[in-house]
Amino acid sequence: MKEHHSKPNSIKRSKTLNSLKEQLCTLNMLMLLAIQNHDEDAQKDVKEQMATVQAEIDQMCLGKIYQR
Repeated sequence: MKEHHSKPNSIKRSKTLNSLKEQLCTLNMLMLLAIQNHDEDAQKDVKEQMATVQAEIDQMCLGKIYQR
């Protein structure tokens, strides 16, 4: 019965982690464009968004370690 509950959670976590990684990749591309266009305001905004997404990824990875 435990396996039944843990599998959907791990699948959900995996999908969320993958989407966060995709977001981070997209933000990296936006940062590159902002740098190429010398747009410091956009760089600042993207950097803040990247930090938020990275914090979510870190939290998920740490949570995964503590569940073991």
